[in-house]
Amino acid sequence: MKILEKDLGIFAEAMLATYDLSEMNLNRDVAIDSLKKEIKDEFTELNEEKVKKQRAEFFKVGLPEDYTEHLIDLGNNKMVVCGIRYIGCDLDYPFVKMYANFAISEKAHAKKVYELVKSKFTVFSPKFVSLFTSKMVEADRLGTIYMVAPFEKINSARSWENDSLVKLESIPNDEYYDWYTKGYKEFHLERPDLKARVQVNSKEVMRKSLEQGLMYYGVVNGEKAGLIAGVKSDFLGHPGLYFNEIMVRKKWKGKSLAKVIQQKMIKERGSFCDFVWGTIDYRNQPSYKTALSNGRRPIRYEIFVRV
Repeated sequence: MKILEKDLGIFAEAMLATYDLSEMNLNRDVAIDSLKKEIKDEFTELNEEKVKKQRAEFFKVGLPEDYTEHLIDLGNNKMVVCGIRYIGCDLDYPFVKMYANFAISEKAHAKKVYELVKSKFTVFSPKFVSLFTSKMVEADRLGTIYMVAPFEKINSARSWENDSLVKLESIPNDEYYDWYTKGYKEFHLERPDLKARVQVNSKEVMRKSLEQGLMYYGVVNGEKAGLIAGVKSDFLGHPGLYFNEIMVRKKWKGKSLAKVIQQKMIKERGSFCDFVWGTIDYRNQPSYKTALSNGRRPIRYEIFVRV
């Protein structure tokens, strides 16, 4: 099973419409080519027999064939790709990820399309179906928000008042990790409601930032106050700096440190990129507000519809 090359462009066009690019100066053809590759690569990988077997063994639900990523023809030149997922790998929250070669931007429409494909997923008893929209719409649950800004917008912005008091200190190896995880323990004690949704990254996830020299302590008067990590990651086919971590220790919260270290990293280390971006859990309002304050804006929303 595969998505034919002739169909990839239509899927990519529909997917691109789930981004609000009204203030983004990017090359549309480059974006479409990037999405075509993303769609093809994910569909191909998830349908590899070894991957389906690994997923079945990990989740201990169903058989390997139940983890097939389906391409379903709905008739009238409409097709949908759908497959099973779990929110945060939590077995209590199975959902069907769905995208189509046509627009699905409303809760009621998502439910109608799900009714046409739900027979493929009965073994999982899904609780939700997910999709992406360019605007916030009615949903039963919100997931990640894509927060993006052109590099030049942030690079040309006025520096924060306390900018000169903060230094970025390179992190050369894994020695940071105990200090970093301690910061998350403090955070989860303050916000237990976010413990399942905003989790500490593994060393493996953070290692790419180390390898690319894009992980730093935020240091104030010689004291480690926060940590920031990013990776070189294209945004719709354009060079991008993706933030996978911005963490501030409890003592320094409420002092605009997260804003300062994010802006300093972009200005001092981000000249290679066209866009600065990241995904933020909707319920993590502190991180959302920090991104907004530095000029990034929400351009894509993951929504969950109860089924």
